[in-house]
Amino acid sequence: MTGNITLTETQAPAKGGRNLGVELFRVFSMYLIVLLHVLGQGGVYPACALLSPSYKAAWFLETIGYCSVNCYALISGYANAKNGFRFRRVISLWLEVLFFTVGTTAVCALIPSIEVSTSDWLLAVFPVTYKEYWYFNAYVLLFAFMPILNKGLASLTAGQYRLTCGFLFVLTAILPKISGSDIFVLGSGYSCMWLMILYVFGAYFRLHGIPKALKWYVTVPAFVLAGFAAWALKMYAETLLRDGVLESSSKSYVLLKGFVSYTSPFMVIMALAALIFFAKIPIRRRIPAVVVTYLGKATFGVFLFHVGSMMWFHWLGGRYRHYAAYPAWKLTLAVLSTTLALYLAFSLVSLFRIGLFRLARVDRGIDFFADRLGRLLSIGPANETVSDGNSSTADSGSRSDAASQDGTDDGTDDGTDARTGNPQSEQATDNEMESNRAKT
Repeated sequence: MTGNITLTETQAPAKGGRNLGVELFRVFSMYLIVLLHVLGQGGVYPACALLSPSYKAAWFLETIGYCSVNCYALISGYANAKNGFRFRRVISLWLEVLFFTVGTTAVCALIPSIEVSTSDWLLAVFPVTYKEYWYFNAYVLLFAFMPILNKGLASLTAGQYRLTCGFLFVLTAILPKISGSDIFVLGSGYSCMWLMILYVFGAYFRLHGIPKALKWYVTVPAFVLAGFAAWALKMYAETLLRDGVLESSSKSYVLLKGFVSYTSPFMVIMALAALIFFAKIPIRRRIPAVVVTYLGKATFGVFLFHVGSMMWFHWLGGRYRHYAAYPAWKLTLAVLSTTLALYLAFSLVSLFRIGLFRLARVDRGIDFFADRLGRLLSIGPANETVSDGNSSTADSGSRSDAASQDGTDDGTDDGTDARTGNPQSEQATDNEMESNRAKT
């Protein structure tokens, strides 16, 4: 019992420290990311007639999927709240990024119909410098702050923590929507600061548990109703714009359509509800546990493979625009089934990378390099957890636990949270992202 709220432990971690419910949550989140990209970069909703049934169906799917980036940041907080700092995780995820950027660029260079320029190669070799994956850049910076955040969060009482979370929610999800501007420079959610705020939210449930009252019959309706409310406000804004009642530059229009954005209070509620729902799912049977574990390991690679510039522009761009001609029900089924097929195919590619790294014993090289770098900076061996005040002893099993749950484990502990979001979204920051991603 903490304060006046009764808490309960979430699903007990499986062997190796994994909470398979959270692992399933990561798989679900990556599916939503692929869904967003099929709808946006795939050309589905941009090709739909404004406010047609197909347009509304496509945007409902888009709205449901829009909480995915928030889900990943929450997972990071939930998984890492009791862990220390390890260099090997940064190094391993960096190598995975390079594998996919350099690998896909090299394959495209062998295809006569695709012109690979010098700038493409520079982007592949220096993905951070050229902001190939904004989420990756933001996460690396967040990772550097995790020990500091963990120590501070562990020092708060449950009541202080809840007050802090409530204050942050009002400041960052409510006030900017009322003002119609990004008053705290959160970049509409495309920033390390926003990931840090969500990290704080997610860490609460790891440190203080999940209220017993938040059963599935609370979290599932909360998820659906929040998504429906955001979608309805978006459609209402588009209707007023079409009818000439509002202009695209008006504060009211910006406010209404802004509810479908990462920093929307509805998207935060959806992500929190989903985290609580999945964290309570018990997965005890062997076959489901194995399937979830392997799919979870592959998620970061799924993201890297299809969001990299070569795949993004030369393969995914506009590929599914013909779905816009379908009736709403057929469009919905086509998008969901296509997303599932792509997700599974991309997972196979990611699992191939994992197997290749294992065969080449890349993890041993990472450990060796990270250990030497750690000793050079006088912080101890790479596999030694630096205490962050959240536990009395360093838990050697926590590496697997954290990596699994925050999207950074793929079998060699060389993944991380993924970049997500729809680059064709109607947000100023999305347009900036597209300009940053232009390579030719």
